[in-house]
Amino acid sequence: MSYEFPALLREYSLNALQTMAKFAGLGPDLSGYVEPTDVEAYVQVLSQTLMQPQTVSAALSRLDGLERLVLAQILRQGGEMRTDLLRQELLQSGFVQDTPSRTYQGSPYRRAPRYLEDVLARLTALGLVLSVEGEPRNGSTPPLELSPGTRLVVPPAIREHLDVLSRWAAPVPDEAIGTVWRAAPEAFQRDLFLFWSYVNRNEVSLTSRGWLPKRHWMQLNEEMWVKEDVQNARHEGETGRLHFIRLLMEEMGLIKRQGLRLQTAPGSRDFLGLSLRARTERAFRAWLRLTPWNELLRIRELRIDTSTNRDTRATSVIKGGRQFVAGLLQHTPPQQWVLLSDLLQRAKDVNYEFLFPRHHNYYGLHNPYHSYNNPLSWQFPVYDEAQGWDIVEARFIRYVLQEPLHWLGIVSLGWNGPDLVALEVSSIGAQILGIIPLEPEQTLERRLVMQPNFEILAFDPVSDYTLSVLDEFAERVKGERVFQYRLTRESVYQAQQKGMTVQQIIAFLNRESSSPMPQNVALTLQEWGRYHDRIAFFHGGILCQVASPELLDRLLADPNVGPQLGRRISPTATLLSDGDARLQQLQRALQASGYLPTVTSEPDQTVACLTVEEDGHIRFAHQVPDIYLRYRLLPFTELRDGELYLTSAAVERAAALGWTAERIIGTLRPLHMGSLSADVVSRIKVWAKYYGNAALKRVTLLQLKNSDVMRELLEDPSVGPLIVPLVPSAALAIVHDEDVEYLRRALTEKGMSLDAPLRQS
Repeated sequence: MSYEFPALLREYSLNALQTMAKFAGLGPDLSGYVEPTDVEAYVQVLSQTLMQPQTVSAALSRLDGLERLVLAQILRQGGEMRTDLLRQELLQSGFVQDTPSRTYQGSPYRRAPRYLEDVLARLTALGLVLSVEGEPRNGSTPPLELSPGTRLVVPPAIREHLDVLSRWAAPVPDEAIGTVWRAAPEAFQRDLFLFWSYVNRNEVSLTSRGWLPKRHWMQLNEEMWVKEDVQNARHEGETGRLHFIRLLMEEMGLIKRQGLRLQTAPGSRDFLGLSLRARTERAFRAWLRLTPWNELLRIRELRIDTSTNRDTRATSVIKGGRQFVAGLLQHTPPQQWVLLSDLLQRAKDVNYEFLFPRHHNYYGLHNPYHSYNNPLSWQFPVYDEAQGWDIVEARFIRYVLQEPLHWLGIVSLGWNGPDLVALEVSSIGAQILGIIPLEPEQTLERRLVMQPNFEILAFDPVSDYTLSVLDEFAERVKGERVFQYRLTRESVYQAQQKGMTVQQIIAFLNRESSSPMPQNVALTLQEWGRYHDRIAFFHGGILCQVASPELLDRLLADPNVGPQLGRRISPTATLLSDGDARLQQLQRALQASGYLPTVTSEPDQTVACLTVEEDGHIRFAHQVPDIYLRYRLLPFTELRDGELYLTSAAVERAAALGWTAERIIGTLRPLHMGSLSADVVSRIKVWAKYYGNAALKRVTLLQLKNSDVMRELLEDPSVGPLIVPLVPSAALAIVHDEDVEYLRRALTEKGMSLDAPLRQS
């Protein structure tokens, strides 16, 4: 249908046209102009009035922030947009609420709560946005009301007067920005790869609280392109960006937890081969739904009391706040600096309650920052609701910008000293947010150089997928702007163990290198491949063990048993080929010769079959102990003359490799015939440093009237730093002076050093 103003207006009911006339200042009956029921006369008068510049300007002055944003979004789509798509976008961003029913009719007078139908009804009443249902209405089709139809149109005659909508952000003067932090999506994606590679190359286990151990995150921080100051961090959660990367990679399915073990996920290498924009967009979408990360708790200036709800995960409140900030960025001018103050004002105008809704009752406005008035049940240090938005919501927006969105490479930041003053959506961020059309992406060239000295240089820009494959068969020497690898016989062997052949390695290097492989490297690789093929491991064979070499000699000489025993591989063992039938034949032959063999397949974790003697000697119930059982005991025992002993050196060695006293005792107890003696248990705990170290100091106790006084003194700036509360659940105990030396000797016998400093609690 025609988008001319009169044609669009003819689709509306008389009641709707009268409301438009009223909003245009003409009065509901157009007195002095037309008859009150003359629809065509209304159409002619309104089409002449509503397109006048002064009428459009007056209408714009009556719009609030959300109404201006909705109008601007329709204009960004060329002045025409489907209503359902607009609703989906605004609901996702948290700009409007879902209507209570499908039959809800919008009203131009209703502005709380914010429903899209009401916003569009008001824009229609002002003559700025009209609806289109498709074909022109006939006699059987009811006329349109102010509530929106299936499509929305800004009449062409109106569009030319709406340039002012794109100028909500004031120009940023050069002197306002002192320091610029440029968005670097390539650095973030490279650090994702380096984290993935570290987990792929190392045994990484989390602590019982779910943190990365310090040795791991310290090493990771050194390997990453963007390094943090982590000197004062007590655990991984205080590292910021590094912790965010780990949580984000778990959300994206790049790494996974197997118990406490952290592993790369199957198929995750494919992600490394995607384009920079595709990887950044996947990371951005994963952040929007990320639950373990909570931006409110990242605000260093806020001391939030979470005692009434200790669940610190991001709920729908936090995730909705992220969507809201992302939605604001979708409506920023492309590739232009915007003052943070303008963005915060726009957030207030569009949806002041985007984080915490305000509720009124007979007594007035409830403070949403009190624990019993907000959905998080957290207590914020805000006692005046009027000041709360700048303390909580404004800081939330700042931290979303300066941490996740900047880390991901979505926004660049402008600083004036310590203050964040401006932001600019990056080119890749503008494409992901839909502000500008998608641009062609750079095709990465072959960036590897294979040198005759077996060194491989990878020059940026190089695909992280290429680097991940290099990690499989070459040793990484350094990993900065130029990655340097070295081919060694051991590194190639490790790749072969994972299923990669030398032919595949040569083919990969030839394909990814900018020049042919040096001949000496190719020949050496082929030679290494031939050496590696000379030794093979076979799984599933049958091992026959006997008590002495003399017994095996007799069995091999037995005409019935000997042919069934297979090949002798040691003085007391032979190896048979796999197969149940072969094993059954050997059992029958041994029984016919008067022997009763014991058959084992997998280690039995519950059968008692050994004793630990006072000198640590492990005595087995059977003369020939199960090889699986010996293998389980070897990590924390010592072999002497063919016998296993539990010794301090062996247990200390196992503890250094991660074996705890509980694990060693838990391994021995089900295998021990009878109870494991208390003396053996005590020695294992001492050798494995089960008791750790302690602090034995003389201190002064301060006893106060009650806990309320304690809390007040802790908050006092002159007293608080000088006292430490004695928490009943902490590992603290009171010792009388006359018992100190007795206690010192008793704890020293348990291997505990008592010189540690007191920990502040």
